Amino acid sequence: MSSAKKRADGASKKSKKSDDRFEELLRNQREILRRIEAIENEVKTLKGNVCDMVQERIEATTEAHTQQLLRKLEKIQAPSPKEGTRSVTGQKANDNPQQASEAHETCPERVPCHYCASTNHHTAVCALPEERGRWMSWLAELEDQLAAGGMEDEGDHVMAFRPVVFENKFIHWSKLPSHLKVQVLRNLPYPTLRNFMFLSKECWTLASMFKAEAASVFLDERAFLSKIQRTRCKEKAMDLFVFYIPPGLRGIRNSHRMYQLSFVENEDGGCSVRRIRESLEERAERGREPYSEGVRYSNETYFSASIRVFFQLTKFIEADDLVIEMGTVNPEVENILRELSASTSFSCKSFGIRTEDKALPPLLLPFITPGCELGVYSSPFSEPSEIFLDTAFFDSEVVRAAPKFRSEALTGVTDEQLPLLQGSKLFMKTPYISSKGINGILKAGFWRNPDFSNSFRTMRRYWDRPGRGLRVGIRNRAGVFIVVDVATKYCDIYIADPFLNE
Repeated sequence: MSSAKKRADGASKKSKKSDDRFEELLRNQREILRRIEAIENEVKTLKGNVCDMVQERIEATTEAHTQQLLRKLEKIQAPSPKEGTRSVTGQKANDNPQQASEAHETCPERVPCHYCASTNHHTAVCALPEERGRWMSWLAELEDQLAAGGMEDEGDHVMAFRPVVFENKFIHWSKLPSHLKVQVLRNLPYPTLRNFMFLSKECWTLASMFKAEAASVFLDERAFLSKIQRTRCKEKAMDLFVFYIPPGLRGIRNSHRMYQLSFVENEDGGCSVRRIRESLEERAERGREPYSEGVRYSNETYFSASIRVFFQLTKFIEADDLVIEMGTVNPEVENILRELSASTSFSCKSFGIRTEDKALPPLLLPFITPGCELGVYSSPFSEPSEIFLDTAFFDSEVVRAAPKFRSEALTGVTDEQLPLLQGSKLFMKTPYISSKGINGILKAGFWRNPDFSNSFRTMRRYWDRPGRGLRVGIRNRAGVFIVVDVATKYCDIYIADPFLNE
């Protein structure tokens, strides 16, 4: 019994302590609320005092500026009326009726007096044109002095300032010189500039005087990419993507926006153009059609229409990367590429081609500017016995002058052609290269000024990769490292910049 009583007493004491603690917390809470209320009242009082002080200061400042303006007006001497005229207050300067009548007769404007509405006499403004000129001159002088002098900056007023006269004026677009119009157009987002081009012939000419900047431009065959990605293709179409950088975000990484046109095959023949307006997320939120219908081509397929627009669009774009991804080349597309002017050329730093038709890369070479990086990929990969890029492909000046060339397909480059390739980085598979071609590369003088880049990781990755046969690493006098990976029927050649001085 004694132990039970002790436990009961202990529980009672704990309960009492808890009650006391709860009461203390309530008192603290009430005290905190009281202090918060007091602080809020003080803040309201301070706000009222500040508003009153600001209002008084504004009134004082306004009064001071008014007095300054009056003193400035007093310094300007108003012209005094001549005899036989009325002053601005409407009082007669000469009460002789005969002179008033003569003034009335000489006045070219027979209108009632400005002040008394009588037609028997006129004020100076009406009766004597020369007086009106004197008054207009005085008003113009007053306006010039006020505009030039402004208000004196006292320095101790809250609103003391010296007004700045805005000297610019609005000029209609048609009156602007061409170089200013071009400067304005350069700062437009690409979709806006694209719409501007088709407003008129003049707009087309202006927008054609410069090249818009873009990160990359892609022309993709939807069915071909779906085949590579193993996804379902709902409709036959070609998609044209322009990844542009808005003017206000230039220089900021990953700030590009997408402009998309889709050329979709129609059931009744021909194709239609769609302007994709929103991203996938925005489409789901808005619950509306993600595109707007544009031009319809009744006599062209989506292949030919997209190729023509791609060439026309890239004519006025300077992009880092241009890429064409197309499965096969039909006769219509081949005819369009052959009919295009030889002066048509792409303006880009690198050009990529992904296709399963080896006829496409040679057709595009005439439109690529020498000095552009090249990448040619076959998808799916060609068989070891099939040459995807033939020997004649490497006779092109575009291929030889490419600073970088990469191809995962089999190439027909020969021992004689290999030393003529000027690229600092070459990645290719070739069955026709022997030690003669490798020696030609080592003796070539194209590697005297190699471009130091991130080639250590690149070459180390290739070196550590399991080989299919013999792998040899060679370095020439200029320090260029060459890896020859010899397989059963061909060899891989990797040429890169110096990465280690071993």
